Amino acid sequence: MTLLEDLRQPLRPSGRFRDLAGMHLPFDHMLGSDRHEAAALQLTTTDTRCVAIVGPPGTGKSSFIAWVAAALPESHVAVVVQGRALGEPGNLEEFLLALLKQGLTQARAFGGGADDVERAGADSVATTTSPASVRGGELGGGPIPAKLTIELESLAEEVRRNPRDLDRLSGIERLIGNFNHHGRTPVFILHDAEAHLGADADQQQRNAFFNTVVGALANDIAAPSLLAVQTRYLSDAAYQAIAPTLIEFQIPTIGDLPATLEALLSHRMQFWGIGAHARDAFTEPALVALAARYSDRGDLRDMLSVADAAVVHALDDADLSDGQTGDTQVDQADVFAAIGGASSRG
Repeated sequence: MTLLEDLRQPLRPSGRFRDLAGMHLPFDHMLGSDRHEAAALQLTTTDTRCVAIVGPPGTGKSSFIAWVAAALPESHVAVVVQGRALGEPGNLEEFLLALLKQGLTQARAFGGGADDVERAGADSVATTTSPASVRGGELGGGPIPAKLTIELESLAEEVRRNPRDLDRLSGIERLIGNFNHHGRTPVFILHDAEAHLGADADQQQRNAFFNTVVGALANDIAAPSLLAVQTRYLSDAAYQAIAPTLIEFQIPTIGDLPATLEALLSHRMQFWGIGAHARDAFTEPALVALAARYSDRGDLRDMLSVADAAVVHALDDADLSDGQTGDTQVDQADVFAAIGGASSRG
């Protein structure tokens, strides 16, 4: 395969939380500061308030949160509630049950095997750990005490037997208490609020979601949480009412273009094991054109989509069957063609 053919995967969006964490080049790194990911990580590990990551679609909210989750210390366990629409966006019971089940599932997955549980009487610690490249709950983290695994299995059995009768909030409190008793703190994560709401949620449903679900995370659940919020929700009355109880981080705009975008593209290439840099695949005029696209839209996802389409255009133009060895680069004309295609589709 050629370099450009290899480049397709790093440019495509990933639905896997683990991949989001690895592909994310921290804004702190790009901007030379410690006011974004580093500050959010510090607050998440020292405060029980809900941390809201705010920004327009496609700006990196989910990957920001995934990076923070991956950087959690061994004392914290990321409990990621997957982005699927709730039957009723404001149904607190439904959300808490999903939260409880996810916490139990992830704790079981990272709690070690049967042999570890059998040794719980000796107050042993489960020896099974997740990949060293990432840390924290679903993304990895430290070993979970075997006694905790047994306690959580007992709670899970209650949920399975009496899903309707269990007091959901009480169940969450027991989940948190079990973790805390063994020196672990769960961090509840909603990295795609719009997915939980559903694309067609009306104003009433959005208000119900922020009043109940986000309200519970902010005021009723004694554990830290991370939440992605689109800027279009900021004017909702329910969000404005709950906002004073949240710690907000705004997704910043990237500066020093196109050098920063070059670093971002190179980072994604390296994550996927491509031993090359962005300048090996994109000419300088192409990087300038991509930077202009980002400056115009402020949307990283859109910029990556244009870059991917530009790669496809360059591959279509290249006569790879005639012995070229993969040194073809994406040029400015390929980016302009990709932008034209995106405009015609939009």
